[in-house]
Amino acid sequence: MLFGLFLSMYLDTVPGNLLIILAVSSDSHLHTPIYFFLSNLSFLNISFTSTMVPKMIMDVQSDSRVIYVACQHRCLFFTCLHVWMICF
Repeated sequence: MLFGLFLSMYLDTVPGNLLIILAVSSDSHLHTPIYFFLSNLSFLNISFTSTMVPKMIMDVQSDSRVIYVACQHRCLFFTCLHVWMICF
């Protein structure tokens, strides 16, 4: 159940945000600050999702409850992306 939820969330989020980035970059009428901001948010959403969801899918499949050093790196990356989103 959780595997299907996380996988569908990942498979819906990444292509949708890639389409937003592609639309904003390909149409010259969308080169305004609001669409630049929207494409940055789409990139950050892809980054957040690609950071957390694959590990959640692996943990659900393996029933592993151990915290790894990689988890700490993912949390650091997640925090850095969040700070970057706030600053820019």
